[in-house]
Amino acid sequence: MTKFRIGMIGLIAMTPSACAGGDRLPSHPNYSAAIANLRIARTILDNEPEYTVARNQYRALEAIDRAVLELKDAAIEGGQPIGGRPVLDPALDYGGRLSRARELIVGADHELSFREDDVNARPSRDNARHYVEEAREAVDRTIRERRG
Repeated sequence: MTKFRIGMIGLIAMTPSACAGGDRLPSHPNYSAAIANLRIARTILDNEPEYTVARNQYRALEAIDRAVLELKDAAIEGGQPIGGRPVLDPALDYGGRLSRARELIVGADHELSFREDDVNARPSRDNARHYVEEAREAVDRTIRERRG
C-alpha cells in the first residue's frame, strides 16, 4: 500500500510540470507576439523602397498598420499586453530584409491562427488576419517584381 501511495503522489506531482511544458499549444492568439512581428516587418519595409516595387511595399505598410490597430483592440479586449518597440537588424540587405519581413508576417499570421474564445476580441482578430494576409500578398508581389 505504501508503494502505491508514493507512486500516486509522484504521479500527481509530475502532472502540473508536464502541463506547464512548452509542448502545449496556446489556447488563444498571442496578440503581443503578432504585434511585435508586424512592427518589425513594418520597420523593415519602411526602409529604402526600390522605385519599381515601392507601390506594393506601401500597400504592405498600410495593411500592417491596419492589422496592428485591430490587434491592439483585440489585445485590449482580451486583456493581453501590447508590447514594446521593435529592434531592426542593420546587417540585412534589401532582399534579405524583404524575406525577413515576409517571415515575420507569416509568423504573425500563425500567432493569430489559434481559436479566440473572447467574442469581443474575435472581430478585431479576424480583421487583423485579413490585413495580415493583404500584407503578405503585397510583400510576395514586391519580392516577385524585384526578381524581375
